[in-house]
Amino acid sequence: MMKEQKPFRTADAVAEVMQRGPESRKRHFRGSFLLTVRRSLFKLRHEAGKTQAEIAEALGTTQSAIARLEKTDPANITLGRLVDYALAWDAAPLDIGFVSVQQLTGFTIAHPELPRTEHNFMIAFARPESEPGAENLAEPTEQSPSG
Repeated sequence: MMKEQKPFRTADAVAEVMQRGPESRKRHFRGSFLLTVRRSLFKLRHEAGKTQAEIAEALGTTQSAIARLEKTDPANITLGRLVDYALAWDAAPLDIGFVSVQQLTGFTIAHPELPRTEHNFMIAFARPESEPGAENLAEPTEQSPSG
């Protein structure tokens, strides 16, 4: 008799990582943030309907440099270059906030399906889910920059 396989759910995978220990959590938070940065860069250009060559010209670089920027590990991109990329499309990055790994782990375990945004984090810690206002937690979206 074959065992029925559960469908893959990101929330389940995240919950599993949170149980593995502190170093796994840190690797997950780092990778998740950097993936969100890379997706945001790509989305910004596509929403503007521009090519890599056009952004390269705006930044005074080459198309291949922009391709590497969009495909590489964002940890290798300087913050200045990231801001320049956004400003080339008349966009600006939002502020980046920091919380302790312990606090973020608690939030992620409680809400693995939600993007890790400051808005969601503050609402979750300000009000328990059973209190009024918990319904203001954002639904996950593809456009969330802090996933």
